[in-house]
Amino acid sequence: MRLRAGMCAVVTGAASGIGRGLATVLADRGLNVVAVDLPGPALEGVAAVLGDTGARVLPVGADVRLRASMQDAARAAADAFGPVDLLCNNAGVVGPYRPVWEQRDEDWAWVHSVDLLGVVHGISAFVPAMVERGRGHVVNTASMEALCPIPIGGNAPYAAAKAGVLALSRTLRTDLRRAGAEVGVSVAAPGPVATAIRDSERRRPDELRVAGEPAPVLPPVDFGYERITADVAAARIVEGVEDDRFLVLPNRGSEADARAGLTQLLDEAEAELEITGTEGRESSCS
Repeated sequence: MRLRAGMCAVVTGAASGIGRGLATVLADRGLNVVAVDLPGPALEGVAAVLGDTGARVLPVGADVRLRASMQDAARAAADAFGPVDLLCNNAGVVGPYRPVWEQRDEDWAWVHSVDLLGVVHGISAFVPAMVERGRGHVVNTASMEALCPIPIGGNAPYAAAKAGVLALSRTLRTDLRRAGAEVGVSVAAPGPVATAIRDSERRRPDELRVAGEPAPVLPPVDFGYERITADVAAARIVEGVEDDRFLVLPNRGSEADARAGLTQLLDEAEAELEITGTEGRESSCS
């Protein structure tokens, strides 16, 4: 999708990290930007900084966990700038660093309500109008963990949610094709990016907090390939959207890990087929 000045882009999680980077890159290109995040000084600050450059930015305080809140954001975007051309479902948090069996219900609910259901609610709020117009593009932020879980483990709610985002994006692409809608889909799978996502716990809602010791934070991980800034990640994601790529890997060198993760699954599947003697058939995947 070629991005042009005057188009409208919606970015969730726009107050920090990759979301802020996306809002900045898109505003620099002359797009009208709807910056969606929890209400507060961080969101207002982003809008003020970008507004000082002459960009048209609408800050919308919303909670991606809530379908009604995202529906309100869609109405605000339409009232301010008209039809939305690009939807960036980017808002995300990371949970505590624990083995799978020690993750609590509140941890799963917290991470999945933002990282997975937040994408669902963004699609539900904005994609129907794109389908009706017959054009637009959706980019969902997943993670390299959707393809290759980190070697130290301990991050199951996040990894599972991001794998869900990848599967959701593939299904969205299929559904749009079946509907005959010329709406593009991309899924970004960043590796290490310099953001404050490890501080997510401070944004956990009170009803999902658990009394006791502070939640352990995911330690830094050496991935063996480049660590990038949020601005670089955002620029490469936008480049992927313009190239109509489905899978966008912003970190140079992460292709090897992505390939290794997928190859391992295929190798294990082939081993299982040899054991069971299951006959092969033509794939129905699209």
